[in-house]
Amino acid sequence: MFYPPPTPPILQTLKCQTDPIDPNLIPLPVPENLKVSFESGSTTPTLSFDPVGWIPSGVGQWYSIRIYDKDYTRRIYSVAICTGDTRCTKQDLVPSVTFPNSRFGGQTYEELIPGEEYLFRVDLWMELPGSATPQRNLLLGTNYESFVVPKK
Repeated sequence: MFYPPPTPPILQTLKCQTDPIDPNLIPLPVPENLKVSFESGSTTPTLSFDPVGWIPSGVGQWYSIRIYDKDYTRRIYSVAICTGDTRCTKQDLVPSVTFPNSRFGGQTYEELIPGEEYLFRVDLWMELPGSATPQRNLLLGTNYESFVVPKK
């Protein structure tokens, strides 16, 4: 049986163009200086960061602090911190939590393993006005850092 030779690929130049960015655009707030402290024990780290310049104080504003495995496939820990919303798992002005305190639903609940690498992620959220179930939330800023649990 005869098969025709494969056709050569068509080479094409693609150009991308974006709209200009407004020079007066206000940048999104980003939680900075993420810290992981092991003063309370090697498998009970304290996670903290600098606030974005304002504390989420209104209803529907919060920080979400999470720990994921190094492959970002399992959410091991999740806490919502705010001051003005009773739905948060921790009512506080200080953006800091100690694992495994104040655990929130939708996670694996596994313990941290010494020598393993994890991701510490912080998100700043705001619920959009007029939201009904399901909530429509706006991610205002995010940051993450990897850390290794020290061996005992």
